[in-house]
Amino acid sequence: MLEIPNDAPAELHCWKDEPVSDQPMRTDVVVAKGPFAILAGGLISIDPDGSEGDWSIIVEQRRLTHQEISEWLRQKSSPGRAAPIVQPRH
Repeated sequence: MLEIPNDAPAELHCWKDEPVSDQPMRTDVVVAKGPFAILAGGLISIDPDGSEGDWSIIVEQRRLTHQEISEWLRQKSSPGRAAPIVQPRH
C-alpha cells in the first residue's frame, strides 16, 4: 500500500492535447493544489473509471496514476480502517 499521509501537499494534473503549428502538443495542466486525500477523492468523483482523460496526482515528488490513487482510496476505506479524513494542521 502507498504510505502517503492524508494531508500530504499534492497537485492534481491533467494532460491536454493542444494543436500547435499543425502538430499536436501535450500540455501538463495543474488543475488544483491541496491535501492528497481531498484531491484523490475529487479525482475519483470527476473520473470514476479513469476513462475521461489523462489525470494524475503529484505527491512527495511522485506522479501517481489513476489506478494507484483508486487503490489507495480503496485501502483507506476498507472495513476496519477509518475513511481518509484530513485533520487540520495546527
